[in-house]
Amino acid sequence: MELRVKCAVCAVAMCLVLRAGSGMEHKFRYYTDNSGLSSNTIQCLYQDDKGYVWVGTADGLDRFNSYDFTNYRSDYRRRNTLENNCIYSLCGEGFPNGDRIWVGTSDGVYIFDSKDESFVHLPILGSDGRERRNLLVYSLAADVAGNMWIGTLGDGLYRYSLKSGTFEHYNAAKYPEAFSSDVIVKILLDHDNNIWVASGGGSLLSRYNPENNRFSTFRVEDTLTREPISRISTMCQDSFGDIWIAGYACELYKFELSRLTFTCNRPEDGEAYGRVRSMIEYTPGIIMLGTDHGLVNFNTKNRSFEHVDNGTTNRNGRLNDKFIHSILKDRDGGVWIGTYFGGINYLSPLSSLFTLIEAGEGCGHIISKFCEDPEGNIWIGSDDGGLSRYNARTGSYTPVAVDPRDRALNIHALTIDGGWLWVGTYGDGLYRIDLRTRQMKHFTQAGTGLDNLDVYSVFRDSRGQLWIGTKMGICRYDDVSQTITCAFGLGHNSDVVDICEDARGHLWFASLGKGLIRYGFDDGRFALCSHDSGGGLSDFVSCLAVEGDNLWIGTHGCGLCRYDIAADTLSREFDMLPYGNCAVFQIVQNGGELWLTTNRGLLKYSPGNGPQSIYKFTSDDGLLANIFNANSGIKSSTGHIYIGCNNGINKFYPYDFTRRENSAKLSVVFPDFKLFNRSVPVDGRLLSNTIDCQRSVRLRGRKMSFSLDFIALNFSSPLRTVYRYRLENFDDKWITTGLDEGAGVQHVSYTNLPPNRYRFVVSASTGGEQFGEEAVVEILVLPPWWMARAMVVAYGVLALLAVAGGGLWLRRRIGRAHREQIASITRKNKLDLLEAKVSLFTEVANEIRTPVALIAAPVEEIAKRAGDLPGLRDDVDIIRKNCERLRTLVDQILNLKSAEEGEHAASCVPERVDVREVLRTVVAAVGDAVPRRGIAVHLGLPGEALTAEMCCDHFSKIVGQILGNAYQFAESRIDVTLEGPGGEVPGDVFRVRVRDDGAGIDRAEKARIFEPFYTSDKCVSGSGLGLGLAVAKSLATRMGAVLGVESAVGQWTEFTVTVPLGAPRPVPGTDGDSGVPAGQPAVAAVQPEVQKRLPDILLAEDNADFADFFVRHLSGSYTIHCATDGRQALDLLRSRSIAAVVSDVAMKGMDGVALCAAIRNDPALDHLPVVLVSVDSSSAAKVRALEAGADAYLEKPLSVDYLDCQIRALIGIRGRLRLKFSKMPYLVMDGDAASPSGNRFMAQVNQYVMDNISNSNLSVEDIAAAVNVSRTLFFSRIKSLTGTTPNEFLRSTRLRVAAELLSKSNDLRVTEICYMVGFTSTSYFAKCFHAQFGMLPTEFMEKYRRE
Repeated sequence: MELRVKCAVCAVAMCLVLRAGSGMEHKFRYYTDNSGLSSNTIQCLYQDDKGYVWVGTADGLDRFNSYDFTNYRSDYRRRNTLENNCIYSLCGEGFPNGDRIWVGTSDGVYIFDSKDESFVHLPILGSDGRERRNLLVYSLAADVAGNMWIGTLGDGLYRYSLKSGTFEHYNAAKYPEAFSSDVIVKILLDHDNNIWVASGGGSLLSRYNPENNRFSTFRVEDTLTREPISRISTMCQDSFGDIWIAGYACELYKFELSRLTFTCNRPEDGEAYGRVRSMIEYTPGIIMLGTDHGLVNFNTKNRSFEHVDNGTTNRNGRLNDKFIHSILKDRDGGVWIGTYFGGINYLSPLSSLFTLIEAGEGCGHIISKFCEDPEGNIWIGSDDGGLSRYNARTGSYTPVAVDPRDRALNIHALTIDGGWLWVGTYGDGLYRIDLRTRQMKHFTQAGTGLDNLDVYSVFRDSRGQLWIGTKMGICRYDDVSQTITCAFGLGHNSDVVDICEDARGHLWFASLGKGLIRYGFDDGRFALCSHDSGGGLSDFVSCLAVEGDNLWIGTHGCGLCRYDIAADTLSREFDMLPYGNCAVFQIVQNGGELWLTTNRGLLKYSPGNGPQSIYKFTSDDGLLANIFNANSGIKSSTGHIYIGCNNGINKFYPYDFTRRENSAKLSVVFPDFKLFNRSVPVDGRLLSNTIDCQRSVRLRGRKMSFSLDFIALNFSSPLRTVYRYRLENFDDKWITTGLDEGAGVQHVSYTNLPPNRYRFVVSASTGGEQFGEEAVVEILVLPPWWMARAMVVAYGVLALLAVAGGGLWLRRRIGRAHREQIASITRKNKLDLLEAKVSLFTEVANEIRTPVALIAAPVEEIAKRAGDLPGLRDDVDIIRKNCERLRTLVDQILNLKSAEEGEHAASCVPERVDVREVLRTVVAAVGDAVPRRGIAVHLGLPGEALTAEMCCDHFSKIVGQILGNAYQFAESRIDVTLEGPGGEVPGDVFRVRVRDDGAGIDRAEKARIFEPFYTSDKCVSGSGLGLGLAVAKSLATRMGAVLGVESAVGQWTEFTVTVPLGAPRPVPGTDGDSGVPAGQPAVAAVQPEVQKRLPDILLAEDNADFADFFVRHLSGSYTIHCATDGRQALDLLRSRSIAAVVSDVAMKGMDGVALCAAIRNDPALDHLPVVLVSVDSSSAAKVRALEAGADAYLEKPLSVDYLDCQIRALIGIRGRLRLKFSKMPYLVMDGDAASPSGNRFMAQVNQYVMDNISNSNLSVEDIAAAVNVSRTLFFSRIKSLTGTTPNEFLRSTRLRVAAELLSKSNDLRVTEICYMVGFTSTSYFAKCFHAQFGMLPTEFMEKYRRE
């Protein structure tokens, strides 16, 4: 009999435990290798004094700062690193070296010093003084006496004295009474600073006695039954001081230190949890066990086991692996569970604040509505299971049959009305239940005047009237006649989901479709408020709450709104916060706080607190979901809040959150310190330790710039971290971050700090005003050495010496300045005279240029017609040569003028060429241009190619001038020699020598030979203007070359040009630097923070220097995209929106002409302006380019301003074309557009639209398919040509056709025309027509038909 009673009691207890366990489902957050862990096999966990969580894995050691993991692994390339990655135990060293962490591995102990983040291997010495190798250190502990305890698997226990650096070895051979074996499974430091050691393989528990260096041994067995433990696996101590010892069979022994008694606790028969590998005290009275079969809680009061999670459900938020190897409870109450295959499962301390209530058997799971009766029962309506009742005191959750014919009613409204419970359903009308007798009365749509009675809300006002919100309007219930009548019809899809009454007696209705509705008892009228409110209230109002004169309004899309009833003003509460467009499903009031269920989680809102007014809770914090059901929430009489979702109910007590937020104090750490954007190393110069340990730094400089990284160790709510920081002596006020800025490592920079003493102070909070302890970094900025006090004294002495010697120096300087002034005036007069000459000759040259061109063109035509008339052809050749000579003289004058004004620099585009070919071409060209006098020219070129990057135009002009000069003075021979690097020529240049056998140049003439307008009287073939060598000298200087001359009077004269092999790079910031890496095909335009949109230009150029030059000069006017050949250019054109194309003609692969032809043959691109640029100035090249479809052909070298104007003109033409097309919906097009291809495209579009104008379902996709382009391409093409979107273009075309039909004399009515042009609503047609033409269709028809 006694046995049966005992079994019955146990069965009842187990049932209670199981029922209680149904509400204890934990929701975990996962950290795995995808999050940054070294391995998913977690073997130990530890939290250090700063708050970091350390994770020992099977493949490395990790440190977690609440945002990311820092991995520490063995690395033979670096010093002071781990040499073994298999981590089994972790322990802090404690006082006085709290910054050192001991790491137990499968190969001994390593000590991590956080001051410099280095590892040091500790050799473990045995009793014989020899180092023990390959020791698996399974457990570590530190006592207050300065000892480190090392437990191994197979070699017993070691005690290491931090003071003396010596080891003491304890094993089963020396101490058989204390150790069952040499396998040490756990070392525990209790609250009284005693060391307890548990050895595997037996039941012995030992306590160390420091007085005699011996152990007191206890056998773990039940004091009453003498039932021993199978094998000790681990142990822990609870907050009451008792030690709990677990065995391999999940038996749990309580060791009461006060009485030295053991009590055995075993799971019920049939329950097998396997070996307990780790255990902690979860809460007072609950011991959490990590086993080989998941997570188990032991209730110390009723001595019952609860299998919380077996790790095999594969549900999101549940334990992801059943093999638990380690458990850690951090200082905030969060639980870290290390598994063998699933990484870390983190249980937030917030999760214990949210209680899960799972639906009882036969009850619905999709929770839609709550209400509370006077007895404290919570009535629950569901979409899928009808009505249920929850007893908060007993935890019972039972179904209640409303209608025996349909137990699974779709319930959307619940209200307690005295002794009645009103139940509103979707599809089944309204039910009234007598709570005492459970009698039911059913109301349908009969007599209401509605098509159906779908009830969403029921409310009894202060005057005793019962109001019913339905899908089609608002109804009243008459208590006398017990009938329902429609009070205000709203039409279909106008769900009235909530009703409330303000202090003035006005009723407010929330409608999903008609917005906010007000009913005034004074006038008995309903008013739609959504469109009348100045704040633009949404038509989708989901919930209401009244607080004094404030009406809180939850909407879909506009967040939370507040209507001030007294002031008649509406404001959007979340407009300045990250939740301005969220959907608010329910408002639950709690004092001055509002708890909001939204589509972004659960929000706790404290009005008036600014950025700190919202706290967000999600499924990571223990909630069932992040999106909740509409109007599914209630605050009970006990102060608990219930919220419903699609898979159950969350229950919480709001004041628990306030207490936790006020008690949570976050610590802040500093991961990095940077100086001028570079991390400062720990090398003893600026930092002897890491910045987090040193917390001070000393800098020297006049204007210092540094940055600090910091992060709060907020593991439970990392996304709700708010920081407050300032730099004292620099920042006047605290700088506070917003909720959306606090995730991750924070980075703050300070620049141009003057010398001073600064303190950077930062603290953190979990979304509230309770900030934690301030973390401080001292920063001392010293002046540079040359501003130190000693240097200031030295400066004073130097100043006195300077004053003493200044008088003599000043007298000498005045005399020298007087002489220099006279010389300067003389030079200025000469320069003015020279400038006057240049200006005069330039004006004359400009006047001559046009007549020369007018002579040359007819001569070319005459030459074509000369045919076989030798005499006429010879005369024409004479004219052509003299025209060319005259043109050369004009070009010399203009080149000199351009060189003086710096224009050649802009046109110098370096190219990589073979110098031999360029020189051969120049010699041949000069030889053809000068008169033949029997002079032999000998050209000496190296055998191998000589490649150089230079400006070919400048080089050709320099050599041409020198060679032309040699022709004038030579007697019979000219030698032109090209010398590459080697010998006398340095390795980075090449040299060209031009020697003639003329009369030579004396010293006086040699000094003036490069002066403008200087001519010699020794010229054999006549003289020129004296400008050729001056121009050559100027051009050589521009391209970084050196032009020199040597001569032997009466024998020879030799000019040398020494040219760099690589074009010199311009200094950044000058005209030669674009700031864009060569060959980079990205957008090179400078884009400031705020600027208007620049036209996009595509540059196709394979010469990187010319591309740099182009980008540098035009990036302020255009956004430039670069390509190096035609194929790449086509790919860019098809992927980006480009306004114009500038292309070089001579490119490898697809050249510029082929690119232009490809653009013109592509319907998607043929409207783009194309400018071709080439060094070929022949008419044939220009004709070929224009025939390919080019809009302009420019010759290199070219003027940047001219190119800019050309591009702007072409874009302007396209803009006017677009304006013309944009007006097409209003005007009939006559004539051809500027772009024939664009006109053809628009003609196709207009034709298809006109053919289908009456089709109201005509879409943009249909039109795009009709003209054989993609929707994206069609959008960009229409936007480019008309300036409007395709939908706007289609609507405008319909309106234009309607306008034409309205203006013509016919019998068509406005309604008929509306449908003829594809509109389906006459009101919308009238609205669009009025917006387009400024008048209604009827007014338009009367005006134009009359005219």
